[in-house]
Amino acid sequence: MAADLFLDQVTVRLGGRLVLDSVSALLPGATLCCLLGPNGAGKTTLLRSLTGYVPLASGTVRLGPTGLDTLSSRERARRIALVPQLAPPVGPLTVLEAVALGLLPRGA
Repeated sequence: MAADLFLDQVTVRLGGRLVLDSVSALLPGATLCCLLGPNGAGKTTLLRSLTGYVPLASGTVRLGPTGLDTLSSRERARRIALVPQLAPPVGPLTVLEAVALGLLPRGA
């Protein structure tokens, strides 16, 4: 069973600038969700903070009962994948192949 993703008061600062301010959400596991907002609203920053590419200034993110900040980089890569919208082309790929690119960091 897929674990729920919990965001609690997530705040991110980049270069001293407040980018995300106290974002909280519950994303049920094994469901499709959509992150919508205008350009510059912080959508990409939020996703990057979930993968550890961008550190949190404050707040917590949990995958089920596990805080993502307690996971090693390797374990985080095994549990979370981010495939950018504008990934560099690597040849003609099916949708399944493109999504499966997210598995590469864990060597699966």
